[in-house]
Amino acid sequence: MTYVIAVDLGGTKTTVSLLGSSLARNSQIIKKLKHQTHQQRGKKFVITNIIKDIELISQSINKEKLIGIGIAAPSTVDTRKGVVLFPPNLKGWKNVPLRDIIQKKFKMPVTLEND
Repeated sequence: MTYVIAVDLGGTKTTVSLLGSSLARNSQIIKKLKHQTHQQRGKKFVITNIIKDIELISQSINKEKLIGIGIAAPSTVDTRKGVVLFPPNLKGWKNVPLRDIIQKKFKMPVTLEND
């Protein structure tokens, strides 16, 4: 089995899910963490919480089987550069290179898309 982590970043709530898949069946949600985003505390706080959630949700799996992280952001994004451009419900998030921040931390492929 291989694993993927999905992050749904929202202005009010953030969800981080661990999905497992194999050739024999479709992806399934194995674990899910959901909490308030607390965007008013700033982007550094929110990004730190996303990183902590990714670490927590992946504790029980073989990290070699984790093949990537997908992030959905409530904003127009530059998918080529992995940048959150200007989300109206995340104050102070203009041109945030979220993909590169997460990719550098976890050293694996990260995809950033609009939710």
